[in-house]
Amino acid sequence: MGQSFVVWDDRYSIGVDVVDEQHKGLFNLTNDLHDACGGSNEAAKEHFKEVLQKAVGYVSLHFSTEENIMQKTNDPGYGEHKKEHDLFVQKVLAEAANLDKGGNDAPRVFVNFLRDWISKHVTGTDVGIGRHVAGLKARGLLKSDAIF
Repeated sequence: MGQSFVVWDDRYSIGVDVVDEQHKGLFNLTNDLHDACGGSNEAAKEHFKEVLQKAVGYVSLHFSTEENIMQKTNDPGYGEHKKEHDLFVQKVLAEAANLDKGGNDAPRVFVNFLRDWISKHVTGTDVGIGRHVAGLKARGLLKSDAIF
């Protein structure tokens, strides 16, 4: 196998261990989806769909984790953050439905969208969770070793 499609590095870390670990998992699943784009026969298409199902389940778990942390800590960004998650889910469901109708390039287009969205969301929106949690810890409102 060649170079990874998307590579984790510290710029993606938000400082909340459970979220960072899940983000690494999302990067791995994005790479798995990218690798699964490698064929146009029915077996390759079915493999892509299987990996996509796994990714959808993982994303659901991850979004739930982030939203629970935000609710438990009364994060003021919760409403907007949840809206982003909901819009992403709608987009993924629409794209997944279009995979069957699209040509052989549809999976690759989808994976590019996924990579770009995850990178932008983690470095843009998700860092707010890290800042909020760090602020609570700094003010002694949350244990410094708090895990969610």
